[in-house]
Amino acid sequence: MPNNPSKNWAAVARAVTTVNDSAGAPRLQPNPTRKTIADASPTNLFSVAVPPSGYAGGSFTYHVRGTNGTDFYSLVGFVTYACISKGGSPTGAVLEVAATQAKITSASATLTVAWSITASGNTMIVAVQPTGSLTETAPYDILYTVTPLAGLVTFL
Repeated sequence: MPNNPSKNWAAVARAVTTVNDSAGAPRLQPNPTRKTIADASPTNLFSVAVPPSGYAGGSFTYHVRGTNGTDFYSLVGFVTYACISKGGSPTGAVLEVAATQAKITSASATLTVAWSITASGNTMIVAVQPTGSLTETAPYDILYTVTPLAGLVTFL
């Protein structure tokens, strides 16, 4: 958001709600709350409902950041996911093309993220696992917005 001290942009971001299509289905779900994530440990971000004998899918953008108090990571990317359910057993795939990432680190630091999607009942859960070379003085965090094309998304 623009750097304008006369506006409370954090309040504006929190006020943004889900955008629905003409049939009432969610098509954009902003998540104005940063989530803490841990180095080399998977963290569940959101679940996707997959109807029996049905489909779900969409995409999301994210921003991961971290610091050791002196050096910094910043990584922005775009990820897609697809899910199906046959006989009430959902399965899914999640993919990020590294060429879509914008990544900057200081002091020769390195940062990567790995994505996973696992079944839990009639839902699929998307998780992230960051791995970085800094010894963080503050936890990593992630901010993300989901664009579901099919399937109801719930932030975890």
